Amino acid sequence: MVACSVTLEIYNNNRASVGGKMEKTYKKLVANKYTRDFRDAGEVIEVEVPTPGPREVLLKNRYGGVNASDVNIAGGVYFSDGDFPFDLGCESIGEVIGIGSDVTEFALGDFAVSPELGSAYSELLCRDEPRHGISHICPALLLFSQKYLSVLLR
Repeated sequence: MVACSVTLEIYNNNRASVGGKMEKTYKKLVANKYTRDFRDAGEVIEVEVPTPGPREVLLKNRYGGVNASDVNIAGGVYFSDGDFPFDLGCESIGEVIGIGSDVTEFALGDFAVSPELGSAYSELLCRDEPRHGISHICPALLLFSQKYLSVLLR
C-alpha cells in the first residue's frame, strides 16, 4: 500500500460535524437486480467514506443527471454481467472536498464533472484524476445554469 498524505476539508456539508470533520459514512443508490422498475431495482445503502488515494479526488455531489439511461442500466439493457450491487447514475457535478497527495489538476473547492456510470446518485464520489475523465467546470457556469433552470421550471 502506498503511503500518502491527504488533504480533506468539508464545504457546506450538512452531515459534517462541528470542526469540519466528516461523518464516517455516506449514502448512495445501488441496484441489486436487473429490472426496468427503477424503484424495485434501487436501494439506498450507507458505506464508509473513502480516503482519496495519491491520484484521487473526493467529490461532494451537487447535481446528478436523470435520464432514460438510468432505467435502461437498471434493467440490464446496456450490460448484464450480474455483478451486484452496482452504483446507479450516469453523470454528476461535484465540489472537490478531498485530494490525494499527487493530484495536480484540482484544488479544494473546485467543481468537477464526472461523466461516467455510478456517479450521480451518491452523496460522495472518489475518482482517479486522470483515469476517470473528470474535468473542471466553471462556478459561473454553474450559477448561470441554476438561474436558467429555475426560470424554466417555474
